[in-house]
Amino acid sequence: MMKKKERIKNRKKRMKTTMRTTVALFAAAMLAFSCTDDATTGNEPLSPAGPVSFIVENDTRSAGELNTGNIASFSVYAHYTGTKAFATITGSDEGWTPNFMSGQAVTKTGGVWKYSPVKYWPAEPDEKVSFFALSPAPTGSNGVTAPAGDYTGGYPRIDFVPDVNPEKQLDFCVASSVDCTATQGAVPFAFRHTLTKITFSVKDISAKADLSLGIDRIILRNIGASGTLTFDATSAGFTWNITPGTVADYTLEQYSGHGSLPNLTMTNTMTNWSTPAGTLLLLPQTLGENATIETSLWVIYNGKRLETEIITSASIGGMTWPANKEVNYGLKYDIGSLTEMTIDPKITDWTNAKTNTGFTIY
Repeated sequence: MMKKKERIKNRKKRMKTTMRTTVALFAAAMLAFSCTDDATTGNEPLSPAGPVSFIVENDTRSAGELNTGNIASFSVYAHYTGTKAFATITGSDEGWTPNFMSGQAVTKTGGVWKYSPVKYWPAEPDEKVSFFALSPAPTGSNGVTAPAGDYTGGYPRIDFVPDVNPEKQLDFCVASSVDCTATQGAVPFAFRHTLTKITFSVKDISAKADLSLGIDRIILRNIGASGTLTFDATSAGFTWNITPGTVADYTLEQYSGHGSLPNLTMTNTMTNWSTPAGTLLLLPQTLGENATIETSLWVIYNGKRLETEIITSASIGGMTWPANKEVNYGLKYDIGSLTEMTIDPKITDWTNAKTNTGFTIY
């Protein structure tokens, strides 16, 4: 039979636990932001110590590329690893696979970011959750496969295939925030472009007022067409591996639905040929030896296009396309030597609102 002192001690312990839980639930309600309406407690054995929420800053919009103004949704994979750092866990540890969020869709509704069911932070301040996000989310038909088919745990891996139609190509962005705890508040996500932005400029060095060259098609041939992105601890936050033996051709032209592409008459000044519709978003890679640029040219005489098409081609094999960068190919021609093309590539930051350095989701 329990002694009177022991009963009193246990009653005080229960009261203390109840008060702690009540305070935690009140803090959760105060921190819920946009996610309080349909909140649930999330995965066991996690305790309700405040919900995980997402908010995106406003920014300017740039058509065709993602930034904080036009990103519409993202998908989150999250690993609860107890008190262990994510980089130290192995296949036998808790959180080796995404046990906290697995493909959780987060969408913007009426300017507010929402997801359901809402997940709560672990109760203890030293318990960790690592988050990995991608946008756009996989749809089954947009070329994004997450996690990759051979994924068994650890840092998430995503398979990606760019569409061969430039008008359907995605600006595939990812972000990660590792070893987060409830004490830090909101989860910081700095999304980055994972692909390489390819643009073109053209010049006819001997163009004259009555005689010059026009261009209406550019084809990149034998380009690596399938790859796997792996999140990691590098400064970029990810690494690409191109699937061996997978290549494709990517075509930009005036007469295949790309109505905004110019049928450009060249001058002796380097001129940008890539409007937003004339930009390719492709996998970062070191190009194989068979990679080439092919262009379709026309002679313009006294403002009229002559009927003979001129095809030029040059190798671009061996060049490395970095992730989150723009590669502009400056193409130079000489009407006195119609079949020759000189290529002058330049690599610069992918300047698009704030996304060349990342945008933040709180």
